[in-house]
Amino acid sequence: MEKKIKYKIFDWIIYKMDKGDKNFDILECIKDIGLNINDKNDIEIVDKIFQWNDTKTRESMIDIFEYNN
Repeated sequence: MEKKIKYKIFDWIIYKMDKGDKNFDILECIKDIGLNINDKNDIEIVDKIFQWNDTKTRESMIDIFEYNN
């Protein structure tokens, strides 16, 4: 089940980025992908994936910057 949720969250992030959004709201994501905003576990899963995505994005940007210098 968690794997399905991960893909839904990644799809949601990509959709938001395609629209030009750069800030992602956890509660908005939870509602949009059909999870329960009152379920602590759902909130923790989405938050964990948001943090992972942020970390990987930052690491990629650093790698690109270092490669270009």
